[in-house]
Formats: sequence, C-alpha cells, structure tokens
Amino acid sequence: MSETSNVFKKAIVIEERTDIRTIAKDVLKELGIQSIAFDSIKDGLAYLKNEEKPPDWILTCVHTPDDANVIQILRRVLEDKKFHKTRISLLTFREELALLPLAFELGLLSYHVKPFTKGELLEELRNLLSQVSEDYGLHGFLAADYLRKYLSELEDPKPLLKLEESLVNFFPDKPEC
Repeated sequence: MSETSNVFKKAIVIEERTDIRTIAKDVLKELGIQSIAFDSIKDGLAYLKNEEKPPDWILTCVHTPDDANVIQILRRVLEDKKFHKTRISLLTFREELALLPLAFELGLLSYHVKPFTKGELLEELRNLLSQVSEDYGLHGFLAADYLRKYLSELEDPKPLLKLEESLVNFFPDKPEC
C-alpha cells in the first residue's frame, strides 16, 4: 500500500550500513516518497550541491567513514536558501545521542534510534508524517517534541526545564507548545 505525504515528496537517505539504508528506502517507498540513497555523507553533500531541485527531506546517519557528519549537512541546509523547506531526520545509535542538542539547534526535525526493523521505522515515520504540516513554521514545535523526548531521558532535569522555559518565553501565546 502506498501512502502520500502532502509535504515530503522527495527524500535522500544517507546511511553507510546497507541494511539500514535498504530499510529506510523501502519505508519511504511504502509511504509514497521518492528517494535516492548514498552510503556516505560526502556523496550526499555532493549531490545536494549539484541538485537543482532540493529534496524535501533528508534521512541521514550521524557520520560515515569519510569523516563527514550530520552537522555538515545541517549547516549546508541552514546556509543555502534553496534548502529553506528541506527537513532533516537523524538515523542514530543510542551512543550518538549526545549531539542531539546541537543538531536540533541547527534545524534537525527528528531522530530515530537504530537498530530498527522495517515495521518499527514505518510506524515512527508514519507518525512523524501525520504531524508534518505545509506550514513549515510548525515544524519547530515538532522538533521540540523530539528534543523534549531526548532530554526527558537524561538524569539531569535542568536541560529539559531550560527548554520548557525557552519555549514558554518564545511562544507566550501558545501554552500547548
């Protein structure tokens, strides 16, 4: 069964592990999203540099053996106006979660912990897509939910309290944020 997201039509998958890359591509296909895959971040960045029509969504791992990393992708997307509607989701292992605060600060939309099965990733991405809106400004609320999830798992509650305080200060008319 093919589904169509109103917002994401074209995606890039960047993942060095063949099994994870295949699962991600299969899930995107099932969701009705056209995708192309790369096994290195440098190849993905080269594609982005040369691609006239940018992707709507990038699903990427944290780093690949070519010494490239997700922060480079986030900065590239942040710096180039042609990517203003491109969103990035991270496929990450638990051991790599410490970089999430910086990644969210640079515009990360979501993260998904590896390893996962096709069914698990399908459920996660289906849930994510049900919350994605044509109003790209609302994506900040969605990203905040993912960051909140990560921070709530930490032993120290201070970062979570700081996030909540920042959201209330930034959106005083939206208590539901």
